[in-house]
Amino acid sequence: MVMRKQTSLALLLALVASVSQFGCSGGSRRNGLFSIAQNRKVGFIDRKGQIVITPQFENAGDFSEGLAVVGVGEKFGFINAKGEFVVNPQFESASAFSNGLASVWLNQKSGFIDKTGKMVIDPQFDGAQGFVDGLCAVAINEKWGFIDKTGKYIVNAQFQDARPFLDGLAAVKNNDKYGFLDKTGKLVIPHQFDNVGIWYSGVAEERGSWPVAVQVGEKWGFIDTTGKYVVNPRFEDANA
Repeated sequence: MVMRKQTSLALLLALVASVSQFGCSGGSRRNGLFSIAQNRKVGFIDRKGQIVITPQFENAGDFSEGLAVVGVGEKFGFINAKGEFVVNPQFESASAFSNGLASVWLNQKSGFIDKTGKMVIDPQFDGAQGFVDGLCAVAINEKWGFIDKTGKYIVNAQFQDARPFLDGLAAVKNNDKYGFLDKTGKLVIPHQFDNVGIWYSGVAEERGSWPVAVQVGEKWGFIDTTGKYVVNPRFEDANA
């Protein structure tokens, strides 16, 4: 879940995972709460329809790892399931917690905080997804790579695009084609696909699984972790 006021390339990349403002989202169901809107303010109800967090936020994301990002005025912070601020609104933008860290924006750069609000990776990135299996795709100067939870590059920023790791493999794009690398940065499935059906959802609990949908030309099929087709490309669209 990523929310940000400014319009920029990094913003557009981040907003892929964003929930619509003033709308209801099903992503919070794993926490037993549903976001709702009244009088253009967002709050949360439980499964019985009882309001448990009074509508008071300009926008709100799904709960992930026990916390939800919310907007108050022009700033974003994090609340717990009681509606209490755990991290006060202070960021230009923020994303859901994943692997214990959340991406936040200050001065149009993204860094990462822990659940106490401590900045553990200083804002320095032009784009950031979220941590999956201990690694996170980040962008600098329009190139994507992967860092660990200390901010150290495990795979240097060199790709046109990168998708989150799924069972040890991540899709990366070079020369307008996607392939898959492992956590050491070794390319294990060559660049050959026009698109892949893996995106960062913004919620830690929402994970896909192999086989993965891939696009070749105008058709979609599915591959396994070796790159072998389990369903040949023949569909107009597909989701993994």
